[in-house]
Amino acid sequence: MYEEINVKYHVATGRYIPIDNRSALPSEKDIELRRLRSLNAELRKHNAILRERVVSLEKKVDKLAKQKEAFKEEASRYQSALGDATSHIFKEDDPNNPIFLKRHIHALEKKLDNIARTKGAMITINASEATKLVNRYLHPYKIRRADVDRVLIKAAFKRVITEKILKKTAVAHKNAMLPTSNKETSALEFDIAQTTEALCAMITQFIYDNQINDNIADLIPDKIRQQTYSLLGTHAFTNMNQPFIQETSAEVLNVLAKYRTNKKDTQERLFLQTMDTIRTLIRVLYFRPKVFGNSRVEFVESGIEFDDALMRGAQLYEDDTEESVLVALCSLPMVYKEQKKDDDIIYVKAKVSLREKNDERFELKTGDEVEEVDSDEEEIVVVLMNGSDNDDKRERRLKVRIRG
Repeated sequence: MYEEINVKYHVATGRYIPIDNRSALPSEKDIELRRLRSLNAELRKHNAILRERVVSLEKKVDKLAKQKEAFKEEASRYQSALGDATSHIFKEDDPNNPIFLKRHIHALEKKLDNIARTKGAMITINASEATKLVNRYLHPYKIRRADVDRVLIKAAFKRVITEKILKKTAVAHKNAMLPTSNKETSALEFDIAQTTEALCAMITQFIYDNQINDNIADLIPDKIRQQTYSLLGTHAFTNMNQPFIQETSAEVLNVLAKYRTNKKDTQERLFLQTMDTIRTLIRVLYFRPKVFGNSRVEFVESGIEFDDALMRGAQLYEDDTEESVLVALCSLPMVYKEQKKDDDIIYVKAKVSLREKNDERFELKTGDEVEEVDSDEEEIVVVLMNGSDNDDKRERRLKVRIRG
């Protein structure tokens, strides 16, 4: 029998050295060490996988955070748009804000002053006809021919110009799109306004017939009207060569020629100035007030007490005080909106000339006294609001609040 011996080759001596069989078996410590090393390797591998997942999840978190901010911004825009859609209040930078209407009317006033000039070496006033015109607007008062100064005459010129343009514009608006309307002098602006009113009326009827209870739907007609008249109030008659503007300019100059001879300006220059003034007046006194809904344009009466809440005035005498003056003549109307529950909203005050209460130049007309005005002048008078001018209405006008 031979005994099996385990040997290993020793390089240094060149001999085979026996190996104890027992020392070749791994110890428990070695086994545990191998197990821990194997476990450590697995944990490292698992940890690497987890790190990759963490990086991936962090990227997803960043992406979701960015989406969240984007959604917040979008929701904010929608909320802002919803607020605009459900509100009648104009922002400060909105061109429809009443404060801009005031500025535009002040600019219009300067243009009217230019074409209604009464002073100058080459300007001659027809005193007789001018007195008739002034007395027409002083009703129920009158003033003697010798006492009519050019301040009142100029105010009367501005009044007759404004009334004529507003009436002619209102008639053209009313007759737009009718088969009988004059196609040569018709304007797309009036067709747009007429179509807008018809569309808003149909939408209102649709909402009522279908019993739609939706705040946003209720505001659709108002929003359509606001945007349309905002467009017209800013860009109407950009082309001044439009026949309606030319025709109206000729009529205005014909009216002024009855009361005044102006040799200072050429006819071409006067015509261009008048066309520009008419375009501006239609924009700011006819179209722009319609942006505010049921707004009114009205001249105040002659002879009533001056009220700073409703009027802005140029006094006839420097020593007059607010407590001692009456309205002599209103040259530009006020723009306001009636409120059912609250006081009326005054967007723009009326421009008036003033006189002292005890001014002996002014006297009441007699009951049988009739103003001498021809049919053309009578046609110029425009009724800008419904109702009669009675004491109750006059008292109501004093209860106002200023906005803008």
